[in-house]
Amino acid sequence: MAGYKDRFARSTQQIIETFKQEVTKEFEHYQQNGPGADHVTLDQGLDLLNQSKDQCIALNHRKDDYVMSEQLFNLPISRYPAMI
Repeated sequence: MAGYKDRFARSTQQIIETFKQEVTKEFEHYQQNGPGADHVTLDQGLDLLNQSKDQCIALNHRKDDYVMSEQLFNLPISRYPAMI
């Protein structure tokens, strides 16, 4: 059974690393093309703000799932500074 746990723990760590990269890319995209970008009009900014809120909620749900997985496998809890 320990072999399965180790395999799932390693798999979870890989998934989380991929998620961290995705969060970083989303943050960079938000900074460059989000509602506060220079080239965005007020109406576009409002639409982008609503889209960003939805995206943030979805990312937070995934993050919460990954934190629970880390706790399950006694892994160190990952930090996501780009989400703050």
